[in-house]
Amino acid sequence: PLSSPSAAAAAAAAVAAAATPSDGDAAPGAAAAAAAADPLASFLNDVSALEEDISAAERARERQEEPSDSVMSAEDHERETADWTAENQTERLLGPRRDFLNANPFYVLGLANEGAGLEDIKRRYHKLSALVHPDKNRAPGAQEAFQEVKKAYERLMDDGVRDGLVQIIRSCRERVLDARSRRPGPDDLEGERLARQGTAEEAVDREVKREFAQREYRRRKSEANRRNYERRDMEADKQEAAYWQDVKKTEETIRAGREDRARNWQSFAKGGTAKRQKTNHS
Repeated sequence: PLSSPSAAAAAAAAVAAAATPSDGDAAPGAAAAAAAADPLASFLNDVSALEEDISAAERARERQEEPSDSVMSAEDHERETADWTAENQTERLLGPRRDFLNANPFYVLGLANEGAGLEDIKRRYHKLSALVHPDKNRAPGAQEAFQEVKKAYERLMDDGVRDGLVQIIRSCRERVLDARSRRPGPDDLEGERLARQGTAEEAVDREVKREFAQREYRRRKSEANRRNYERRDMEADKQEAAYWQDVKKTEETIRAGREDRARNWQSFAKGGTAKRQKTNHS
């Protein structure tokens, strides 16, 4: 807004001066005439155009500041995987407690907990799958190792699953950092455990492994219970089927006996009638 007529006149003069066309403009007279006819409208139009230019510049800057889909550089990937071989990666994937360690797909692909973008996941998958693929890897268990890598990749490429995994890991990190930022009380065994596990990153790594192991254990226990219930249900169904089969056989036996007695009675009745008729004729 313009605070006074003199300010409006000065602003209009400035706009008119800025809008004065150069010798190469196609229609210098028309622009000058429009600015002279309504200097305030011309000034407001220029302000609106300037605001649009600023907004466009801010949007472009925000796009540039958006996090890249790849968090790690190519050099980081090469450095972290420099000592990878088909043998040591197969051994890592199929080593002791693999069922619990491999519950975290970030671990399977050799990525830091939740610190990876989609391109990092793809790049690490291609590297690892090429190493352990059965067509190239003759180490025992190559097929199983490759399946572990493939399963981890498919889980991480699912946005919903990946977001859930990242949330689990972040909760572990927050839990560890919170415990290490305060002095645990004498009865705070959990806080004391989290506070004494080496460096913060080492403690976070242990807590993440512990969390995924517990979740996998609960999943397996739930699955075992479900299978037990199914087996019990199947056994109960078999017993019930056997019971009704016995009932059916019993009913069939009773019906057959009843039919035999009926036939015997009919035969006896016919025999008595024939004997009486013979006696009467005699």
